[in-house]
Amino acid sequence: AELKNLSRQYEKITQLYRETQLKFRSIVDLIFPQFDTTFTNLCCKTSLKVISAFPTPEAMLNADQDKLKSILKVSTHSEA
Repeated sequence: AELKNLSRQYEKITQLYRETQLKFRSIVDLIFPQFDTTFTNLCCKTSLKVISAFPTPEAMLNADQDKLKSILKVSTHSEA
């Protein structure tokens, strides 16, 4: 009975995780229409750090290139 309950909870959490990722992707698509062509995994550390640092396309376009490079470099190395 306990294993069955844990299995149901796991399935619910997994479903919630998938739904949250889909909602996140939809929001990112609205704000950054082509963002998923740069980052195939929108929930990876690098993608999330870029979105956090530059929450709008205008912010990204006006961003200091060294700051953007620094985020990409540090995040990429920490994911390896």
